[in-house]
Amino acid sequence: QPRTSEEYAPYGSFTEVFFKVAELNDTTLYIKQQSAGAAFSAGLVNVKLIPLSNEEISGFLADRDQRTTRRLATTNDGVGYLINHRPTTVEDLLREVEVFRHTDFGTLLLHVGGADGLNYPSQYGHMLSDHMDGYVYPDPTYKQYGEAVRELAKKRINPTKVLIEGAHALGMKVHVGIRPALWTYYEPLQRFFDSPFYQAHPEWRCVDRDGTPVARM
Repeated sequence: QPRTSEEYAPYGSFTEVFFKVAELNDTTLYIKQQSAGAAFSAGLVNVKLIPLSNEEISGFLADRDQRTTRRLATTNDGVGYLINHRPTTVEDLLREVEVFRHTDFGTLLLHVGGADGLNYPSQYGHMLSDHMDGYVYPDPTYKQYGEAVRELAKKRINPTKVLIEGAHALGMKVHVGIRPALWTYYEPLQRFFDSPFYQAHPEWRCVDRDGTPVARM
């Protein structure tokens, strides 16, 4: 039974969580503070090692290798992981799907921006936050997104492609989705989300009955 001190320590508590089953041998557990992306206020209290019996090991391996229960689906909005962790390498990106190895998750629902906005350079759309170096972001989380995608673009790394290939390597199915109507946004994030296509075609925008412009095409 996991333990917690939450009800006794309202100003700071710990809660036991399960990490993973691992064959230790020469394995090293390396713990460090997240150096990029969004900061999280958390700390490690202790690591508890619980040995497994031979029967438990056999049961774990049999369950890990079967695929009949891999029916769960997970979603990725295509933005949050670039904000929270600010990945700038292939290895950083693959950590987003590595957590699903040997689990019951068999499908990844992956989104890639919206309208013609993408998280990588493309001849068919524009990269969100492109040409925004030095811009004072009203929300620092989108600044981290911009820094991540621009650094990945310089290295010719397509984060969407890496996540798709990484999920496939784990035996997962991937369904890619797009928000068809995300071509603009309200202030203060309008400059971040504005679609050049949307701005270039005012004749296709909808207006209300009284002539008020609305964000529809």
